[in-house]
Amino acid sequence: MTKSDLQREVLRLPVEDQLELAEAIWDRVEHTAPQPPLPDWQRSLLDERIAADDAEPDAGSSWDEVKQRILSSL
Repeated sequence: MTKSDLQREVLRLPVEDQLELAEAIWDRVEHTAPQPPLPDWQRSLLDERIAADDAEPDAGSSWDEVKQRILSSL
């Protein structure tokens, strides 16, 4: 099976299954792929956002809440 064949098959799956597959692939890639270094501007931006999150830890939504909102809107 070629990559194009696989992509076509994945796109035939229900969206919920596509999301589950994407999450599984991302989890694997996240833990096995080498991480490229961040440019200084990006590191600085991330540091600012981490500081903002630390200042207001209850602001925003958890990934589970966001994912549930997305799935319920489909």
